[in-house]
Amino acid sequence: MDFKELRRYVGSEFQHFGVKEFMLLRGKENGVRMMQVKNGGKLRFDVVTDRALDIGNLEYKGLNCSFMSKTGIVNSKYYVENGPDGFYKNFYGGMLTSCGMTHMGAPCEDEGRKLGLHGPLSCTPAEEVSVRTEKTDTNAPYIEIKGKMRQSEVYAENLVMDRTIRVDYGKDIISIRDTVTNKAFVPAPFMLLYHYNFGYPFLSEKTKLMLSYKEFTPRDEPAAKGQNRKYVFEKPEDGRPEECYFYKLASDGNGITKVLVENEELEIAAVLQFNTGQLEYMTEWKSMMAGDYALGINPGTYTPMGRAHARQNGLLKFIQPGESLHFDVSIEFTDDKNYIKKLQNIIKCLTF
Repeated sequence: MDFKELRRYVGSEFQHFGVKEFMLLRGKENGVRMMQVKNGGKLRFDVVTDRALDIGNLEYKGLNCSFMSKTGIVNSKYYVENGPDGFYKNFYGGMLTSCGMTHMGAPCEDEGRKLGLHGPLSCTPAEEVSVRTEKTDTNAPYIEIKGKMRQSEVYAENLVMDRTIRVDYGKDIISIRDTVTNKAFVPAPFMLLYHYNFGYPFLSEKTKLMLSYKEFTPRDEPAAKGQNRKYVFEKPEDGRPEECYFYKLASDGNGITKVLVENEELEIAAVLQFNTGQLEYMTEWKSMMAGDYALGINPGTYTPMGRAHARQNGLLKFIQPGESLHFDVSIEFTDDKNYIKKLQNIIKCLTF
């Protein structure tokens, strides 16, 4: 149903399309600002304003697709950059957790600086937040959410991320455009990772992963042992260690790549799209542990081995004073069998 016709059937458009802002009140989530987004199609999801405008819970056709961890959403005031603990005690998962900006990946010490797991970005509240609904040339509206995340420190970095989230009416696609600018007067190390997280029931033994890669490396021994099953997923197991796989993905002639996650039993799929010129690496996080059952599809500027590892291998990137870097990622959900087959064929043909 087009938007003009929809308005004849409803009093409040928000029943089907729009953004509602609210604040959480319970326990460690107390005070967290959030938004609930309805796209006029089959998507319902939350944007967590006080956690980097990341995407929280997401449902497609009423089915949960995101991984929400046992911590629940935690107010960023509880964050302490301390080894892995600071991140894990605040990692609620959600559909997207943003990691960076001067460090992401394993905790480490780099040139005398102790760096916690995945950096502070995901625990950074957004500033200058705006929400608007606009109409396109075809009279179909879209939602646009904007905000800034600042990572700054006296005698150190001053990086600002400008994030724009766009959702078009009736289209089950969430598009994100991030621009990171170095506001300081000296270069800064730069690392960024988009930690997309899928959970039950979208993630189950009926879920399969499809991608095309040029290079592939299992992170460690548990991953190496399971690499022949890296595209399929088992039932949750007590105490099973996580497996991480590092890829350089194949793309089309414009650098665009796609990763398909499909649940054949539910007959729905998600496709993640990004530019390998912007995000050169992709990590698969396969966590089949009972209670922490998740799949992460994580495009980034490097593998999540940490800043010291990147520097030691001569692969640490820097952002220059006044320089701006742009990143475009999108995730789409579909139940169209013909479209899923088309996506499978596209991925098979990625060769660059």
